[in-house]
Parts: sequence; C-alpha cells; structure tokens
Amino acid sequence: MKKNEALIERLLSSTAREQANQIALEAIHNKDLLGDLIYLFINEAYRVTQRVSWVLVFLAEKEPTMLRPFEKELLTSIQNKNVGDAVKRNVMRVWSITGVSEKVEGLIYDICISYLIGHEAIAIKVHAMSVAFGIAKPWPELCQELKVAVEDVLLREGASAGIRSKCNRLIKELNKRV
Repeated sequence: MKKNEALIERLLSSTAREQANQIALEAIHNKDLLGDLIYLFINEAYRVTQRVSWVLVFLAEKEPTMLRPFEKELLTSIQNKNVGDAVKRNVMRVWSITGVSEKVEGLIYDICISYLIGHEAIAIKVHAMSVAFGIAKPWPELCQELKVAVEDVLLREGASAGIRSKCNRLIKELNKRV
C-alpha cells in the first residue's frame, strides 16, 4: 500500500477528534507527513480534503507557523466553487489562529467579506469575521467596511445569542479603530 493510500485510510477510518489530533501531532515532527497532508488537501476528493482540513486546524492550534508556507494552497482550495462548508470553515479557522501574510491578505479579506454578506453557514461567518478583523485592524477604512458587513450579519441572520454576542463584541472593537 502506498503511503498516501495508508494516510487516506487513516483519515477516513475514524471521525474521532483523537485521530485528527494524533495525525496533527505526528505532522509537527514529520515534515514529509505535512507535505503529504497538503498534497491530499489539494488533490483528493472532498471527503479526504474535509478530513485533512480538520487535521490542519489541530496543527494550527499546536504550531501556528507551520502552515504559513501553505497559505496559497489553502487560498486556492477555498476559491474552488465546489468547496464544501467544512473546508471553508476549517480554512477560516486556521487563518483565525495563524493570521495571514501581507502578500495574500487582500484576497483573503475579500473572501471573508463575501462570506459575511453571502449565504454561508454561521460557523464560516464567525471565523471569517475573526480573519477579516485581523487583516483590517491597522486600516480604519477596512474597519469601517467590516463593521458594515458585521452589522449586516447581525440584522439578516436569525442570530443566536452566540452570534449576536460575537458581532456586538467585534463591532465594539471596530468602533475603536474607525
């Protein structure tokens, strides 16, 4: 069995958090495994990509700088029109942890705003708010734009207490920067 086939089998064998966490821990100490995960993330079918994206979240939580070299691959994945919600959510979650580099922040900010004003799942919007805020902080005009988008989420969604709280906290922070 090829190593990628074995890795795919591991990824698909269990939906358990422990399995994804274990693979992330192994990838911290094995750059080849990280490369294999990124390869699978880009080239495999949705179910595998979805599982890899979950591993990447655990990896970002443990070693945020390890995924920085792969932000273009993450960006490419969410620009795919057929990408599913789990991958969008997990990539946004990774970026909310790791931040993004200046060279791609404009593109990523635009994607975040499109997620906020579009019909994305609430979890995607929540992580997109965090990523967009990280990018917008030094720019009052971006903070104003983000504030309008967040206010729109607050008004449009049948907002739960959690999303209302997140939006209101973010609006308060944005008001300090506008």
